[in-house]
Amino acid sequence: MSHQLQLARRPGLGVKGTRINNVTVNAFKVKRPTGTVHHYDVTIVDDRGRGDLPAALGRRLFGELEAGRAFGNAAVAFDGKKNMYANKEIGELAGAGSAREVDLNEDGRTKRFKVKFQYVAPIDLRVLVQTQGVQPADMQRAINALQMVILHSPMMKYVSVRTKFFPDPVSSESTGSLGGCLEIWRGYSVSLRPTPGGLILNVDTTSIPLLRQGNLSQVCQAYLQEKYRNAAPRLDNMTGPQKVELGRFLRGVKIRTSGYVQTRSYTIKGLGDSASKILFEHNGRKINVQTYFRQNYQLNLQQPNLPCVKVSAAAFLPMEVCQIQPKQKWGKKLTPEQTKDALNFIKKAPNVRMGDIKGGLQFLFPTTGPSPRSWGMDVESRDLMKVQARVLPPPTLNQTSGNRPFKPTPGAWEIKGKKFEVGSAIKHWLAIVFGGPRQMVEIQQSTALADLRRACADCGIQFHSPAAPALVHFSDRQQINPVTLKQFLMKASPGQKTDLIVCFLGPGTPDSTYAAIKWMTDIDLGIASQCLDMKKSKKWGRQYWENLALKINVKLGGRNHSVHSSSLPQVFQKEPTIIFGADVNHPSPDSSAPSIVGVVATMDKTFSQYSTAIGVQTSRVEMMEDLATFVKDLVLQFKAKLNIFPKRLLFYRDGISEGQFPICFEQEIPKVVLGCQLADPACRPRITFIVVGKRHNFRFSAQAPDGDRSGNLKPGTVVDQGVISTSEWDFYLNSHAGLLGTSKSSHYTILVDENNLSADDVEGLSYNLTYSYARSTRSVSIPPPAYYAHHVCTRAKLLLSHATGTGDTESVATSGDRSLEEGRMLQQYRGKLKQVHDDIRRGQKLYFM
Repeated sequence: MSHQLQLARRPGLGVKGTRINNVTVNAFKVKRPTGTVHHYDVTIVDDRGRGDLPAALGRRLFGELEAGRAFGNAAVAFDGKKNMYANKEIGELAGAGSAREVDLNEDGRTKRFKVKFQYVAPIDLRVLVQTQGVQPADMQRAINALQMVILHSPMMKYVSVRTKFFPDPVSSESTGSLGGCLEIWRGYSVSLRPTPGGLILNVDTTSIPLLRQGNLSQVCQAYLQEKYRNAAPRLDNMTGPQKVELGRFLRGVKIRTSGYVQTRSYTIKGLGDSASKILFEHNGRKINVQTYFRQNYQLNLQQPNLPCVKVSAAAFLPMEVCQIQPKQKWGKKLTPEQTKDALNFIKKAPNVRMGDIKGGLQFLFPTTGPSPRSWGMDVESRDLMKVQARVLPPPTLNQTSGNRPFKPTPGAWEIKGKKFEVGSAIKHWLAIVFGGPRQMVEIQQSTALADLRRACADCGIQFHSPAAPALVHFSDRQQINPVTLKQFLMKASPGQKTDLIVCFLGPGTPDSTYAAIKWMTDIDLGIASQCLDMKKSKKWGRQYWENLALKINVKLGGRNHSVHSSSLPQVFQKEPTIIFGADVNHPSPDSSAPSIVGVVATMDKTFSQYSTAIGVQTSRVEMMEDLATFVKDLVLQFKAKLNIFPKRLLFYRDGISEGQFPICFEQEIPKVVLGCQLADPACRPRITFIVVGKRHNFRFSAQAPDGDRSGNLKPGTVVDQGVISTSEWDFYLNSHAGLLGTSKSSHYTILVDENNLSADDVEGLSYNLTYSYARSTRSVSIPPPAYYAHHVCTRAKLLLSHATGTGDTESVATSGDRSLEEGRMLQQYRGKLKQVHDDIRRGQKLYFM
């Protein structure tokens, strides 16, 4: 067969399932405008010749130009950086008029900016209505222009990020708290999209964390309280590491001085010593900051022992004279508590969310003032769109040792009364309590281990010894690392090969302990470990122990359940098939750590046993640099297990945005082909490559009986018309039951399909596989290969944080040249990275669950 890869084309619409007609989607049909839009390139430089200025500053300058009628009577839209669109060619910008100077007054000083306009080209909007001979690039240029037209007015007024804007809160419903130093605002995400039925405007609610404005010292104390809770220090009594953490928090924060003569804006560069200790030369003698402010500004500092903030190479300011500027977007990583609060803030039932979305039209198409209507644009109706969908039936599953198939209810089933399809065996196990004597006594007096054993045995895990596991105490005074843990294990269980270690983690157990445990079991020893948080002991009931049994069985190499062959496309039953999943995990914006790659692949005919590969690569690069090597290694493991190379290969790729599809097609998919041929020159399976993700803004709802009681879609609901792409084979699938808020369907795009699958094949397979997720008796939101790849990345991140001694790899401070720092850290991480133990890889044990 030819090795030439071809972009997949939609083979037709799916027909299987029960059809439903009234699915609401958060989109509005848009009247297609005609005529021409004129595109200008904009260059802005400040009085020092610096370009690439913030978009918010660009919009301020643009507002000044609009107020001065620099564009005559033309309607214009500007993205804040480089692109301006006009509804007619602007004579005022021809020739010498193409460059304008704009003065802005800041802090009593006038700054002059030069704004230059260069005509690029006309954009013919007829490409949006033509069905033949339209180039994708021409279509995208027209979409970009009209999307900017819609967003121009709200982005000129409000806080904005890319295609999102956040109106100033008008009630407590519009804002919330993320602890003492951050707040969260509601807003809207907007996307104009072409579909086979015409243009639609996708509008969704979203949120943004902002730094709370106020006195700097008060916000800093609130940060310490949020981070350290009951152990929070005072600002004048921090340890060295606590000062470093606060310095990271403050770096890049914009402040204004107040309370003395000067009122200026600054950006914090770092944290310094106190005002009473920082000395510098002034008029030929050394004085401290406290004295300088008293002598020069007649200001007696009330808190001279607080740290100062560094605002330039040699300038420090006392915290008490600094105010945090309003509306500062917070781009750094949220704490787990803040993330939980943010999710609770944005969680809304479908009918409430859809109502909020309809309310967003007032900002996009206002009834008064400037509006896209002056460009000939409007929504056809202020009601949300309705689309058709189909509800697929759940698959038949294999569960119980007798391999008797059963049909679950859509989205979930009970484990009670059933046994695992393949139960694992435990010859020897050990329980360790991490914490103080109180925690040891608590476990000794509880029935926790007996309840765990009973749940595991009821589900089909075999215990070869009737005795309870040895229960030992690892004192909180002992040093915890893989070496001491291994020594402790040898003493606690001499001469025994331990199959499972159950670890009870007492309150206050640091993350480093969990990381050390997993390094010892995953990397050094190749045995299963299961950690239990003693803070959650009140939740220890039958369902809790059954959920742990699900995890323990697959960590030991068992199989909980799988999709019956009758619910899989027959084409994959006739020839050996391997299914891959891959994801890339990126560091937070304030980190120079590398990105982490996780790849998994099935190793059996039931598509439920997996082997894994992990790697690191250039920071924030999405395309997998070493994919060919990972594919080769996993294909060779498949061959070793089944004694045959795969003839068919499916690949579920998570994490790729729509704009990256062409790059993925050109860079990643050829590496899949190359990896197979590196395993064996004759190995060239037929490839189907599917991108799956939830990074889209479509939300669907339906009322009973088409939807569930909350208004969410039922599990198995597939939408493949109305909101789909004009050029790609894609669909939306809601495979899980909605538990809280509005469910988010997954978006599937098939880039390559050499297996000639039908729409029903891909939709059915993708849905049915979501029932094979090992640690749950529920269908999940994406197929397990992609889900497991995400888990593998998370585990690799934990192991690397232990190996490199950074604690949290996302919190690594950057210094000096960022590219040099990223290169240094990449080499460091590569040197520390290890694959999991061979016993785990050969046994296809799901250690990451």
